[in-house]
Amino acid sequence: MTNLEAAIQYHGRGWAPIPLAPRAKRPLSGFDLRSRLACRMSAGELQAVWDRWPDSGVGLVMGAPSGNLIAVDVDPRNADAEPVEWALRERGVPLTFTTLTGDGWHYLYRTREPMPKKIAALPGIDLLGQGSYIVAPPSIHPSGKPYRVAFDEEIAPAPGWVLEKIRSETTAAADYATRCITTIKEGERNDALFDAACGFARGRCSWCGGGPCRSETAGHLFRRAMALNRKRFVPPLPKAEVWQIVKNAFRVAKASTKDKDMDVKALTIGRLLKDSKAASLTQRLTAYSKV
Repeated sequence: MTNLEAAIQYHGRGWAPIPLAPRAKRPLSGFDLRSRLACRMSAGELQAVWDRWPDSGVGLVMGAPSGNLIAVDVDPRNADAEPVEWALRERGVPLTFTTLTGDGWHYLYRTREPMPKKIAALPGIDLLGQGSYIVAPPSIHPSGKPYRVAFDEEIAPAPGWVLEKIRSETTAAADYATRCITTIKEGERNDALFDAACGFARGRCSWCGGGPCRSETAGHLFRRAMALNRKRFVPPLPKAEVWQIVKNAFRVAKASTKDKDMDVKALTIGRLLKDSKAASLTQRLTAYSKV
């Protein structure tokens, strides 16, 4: 499998792949990494990036752009191998999508809302959340070893000890996403606002006491989206268009927090696609419905 094929496959799972420098962990020179840590690329943008940089490695953005992924990054070089193994065995590591790196491994988990990263959460273990990315298979490690998929499983919920380690430092994920978004111009605004709104909807709400949003309507989310629209979009989107995007994002985000009966899920997404007037959002609606 080529790196582009892998990136397309990751994108199809609702994750946010990005190009990296070949045989390196650093981003490509000339690639706008900052904005892509907050907004997921479309399939067309992904293809265009690899057309421009065909030898790129593959990275995966953590946090909201990938449906609230968090990576348990284990590197025994930063601690004695035995204590790392003991720490993981003691706390428990549920079976999930797992990759082998050049020096360790990545366990990918999902959280109910985007979480920040916590470096050195335990000896040899980093927790990589919002604003972070990992190198993904089949990229080549600087040592020459390929990154490989060890367990191609469905993403499991993050274990309790991971949440406990980072909860004390959790910031409002939507605020973080807002700070990462650079000026967005015509042609990118609808997709960027939809991605950001989904992150807002899954994050903390200042109108609900700083916890998850309990509103049954998209009113709270609309206020956040309008503020982002005024500050970052050039020119700002019309108010009616922002409202339509926010309604779609609100429904998708709320649906993803419930048990998903397949018939109900199909009906919900069908209605969303019928309501949406922005054809460019179809892939994102589909991707976010898988979260």
